[in-house]
Amino acid sequence: MATEASPGRRGRLRDAVERGLAYCRSALRGGVNYANNIAWVIARGLDGRRLRAAVGVACGQLSLGAQAGALLLLYWYADQAQADAVVSLGPLGLEWRAREDFRLLACVVAASGLGFVAAGGFLHGAQRVFIRIGEEEMARRLREMVRYARRLPDPRAGAASRILLDGGLTAVTQGCRYVGQSLVTILGAVTPVIGGVVAGVALLVIDPVLTGMLLVVAAFWCLLLYPLMMRQVAIFDRMARGKRAFKEESQALLRSGPATRTPETLNGAVEFARAMIGRRRVMNDISLVLQTGTAVCATVAALYLAARIIDGNDDWPKFILYLGALRVALTGGSTAPRAFGTVSRYYPRLVVCIQFLQSAARMDEEPSGRVRGGEAVVLGSPADGREVQVRGGDLIALVTRGAADVVQAAFLQARAPASGRPLVAGWVGQDEVGGDVRADACIHLVDAGALASREPAVACRRLDSLPSGVTVLVHREAAGVGTYGESHLLVAEDGRLGAFVRLGTVESGAALEAFSAGSERAIGAGPAGPSPGIDAPGAYDEQEEDE
Repeated sequence: MATEASPGRRGRLRDAVERGLAYCRSALRGGVNYANNIAWVIARGLDGRRLRAAVGVACGQLSLGAQAGALLLLYWYADQAQADAVVSLGPLGLEWRAREDFRLLACVVAASGLGFVAAGGFLHGAQRVFIRIGEEEMARRLREMVRYARRLPDPRAGAASRILLDGGLTAVTQGCRYVGQSLVTILGAVTPVIGGVVAGVALLVIDPVLTGMLLVVAAFWCLLLYPLMMRQVAIFDRMARGKRAFKEESQALLRSGPATRTPETLNGAVEFARAMIGRRRVMNDISLVLQTGTAVCATVAALYLAARIIDGNDDWPKFILYLGALRVALTGGSTAPRAFGTVSRYYPRLVVCIQFLQSAARMDEEPSGRVRGGEAVVLGSPADGREVQVRGGDLIALVTRGAADVVQAAFLQARAPASGRPLVAGWVGQDEVGGDVRADACIHLVDAGALASREPAVACRRLDSLPSGVTVLVHREAAGVGTYGESHLLVAEDGRLGAFVRLGTVESGAALEAFSAGSERAIGAGPAGPSPGIDAPGAYDEQEEDE
């Protein structure tokens, strides 16, 4: 029996090893993506601002230098007092006994205090520089987002087009905000981290044994932070589920009509509130772990040094110097996980913004296809899989009820078979017909309502003056189709192409009749769902604070 069971045990062991390897690969891939995205934020944020960032870092180093000078001054005085030395200021003719003269103590304390005040001033100046950089970066990303959004959807920017169509610009706007805040957080952590590293090296020189003990304690405390960081990232999924559940429950109640009795509980509201407040709860737990770890390290160091002083193996100047350097090291050590936690809290929104901007940037990097008169053009593929093929210079009619960006998204698969390049669809405004149009567009979308006030002959001449490509006349009603000499009829619904037939045929008449019937049903159905306050994009979008 043991022999028969061994293959099963080996199979379970193999499955466990494969799951472990898959988890390691996934964690490694996620870590690489995380590092690449943060590097993108830093590189783009410092583009054109490296000199100012260097000034901010220099102010931070001056702050560290002022702190070090103040600590060394206290160490010097303690060493002189312990040796009962006489301090002489030759040019002034002053001599003070370090252990007895209060004037020397007052001067040392005042000078040390001024050093700490100067350190605070330099640090404040560095933070002002970093905050200004983050503010400018946020504004630059918002301008870039709006500039790209005006040209979307675009086949060269598939990811950006999907983000725009799925959630609008709300998520991208929040991502631009968090790009600036993350940049401020990362730059602000540079000075404490550098100070912590330098102070850590000094601690190793002063007392290697004690410093090794503290490193073991700090490593153990860092292990306690990892699950809290993962909880902070996972809280965004809970927020999305809670928001969706609350929206569905509230919509169901509003659709049920007026009611005199309100339900005692809404499970969606409870879940949504728990997820929203959960962010604060996790940050509170992280602060508790960091503060407790700092207190434990300081207590261990104080007890160890005090015991050695009592045994006569160390002195009080070393006690003062070590605790001062330990304070700087602990500040730097706690700043790094705090910055990581803050950026990780923003990370899901950062990814949306980064994906949008990186995808949209391809519109400036990749040229679009061009079409000459009579050249074959593929507008896309309907659900039946047949390609919609026309020729350069054709004028076709499109009937749809979709919004402008949804209509433009229906042509994301357009391409020129001769070159294989994607073709861009762009709207032509009423005042732009026959004038300036989007330079990279080969599929010109013209709203038929913009031509209604003109004579058909005048409108046709202006349509003929558009650049080479395919002109698509967009109709919201079936009545005006064919007025301007369109050759084919194309139907689009929900951002997808439908029937494509030649105008004047039985098939085109049936398609127009079906479109008109669908429009009447949509009007007769009236507004669906609850009030706009429930469905408005971003109505419950969380507002993060930079902590």
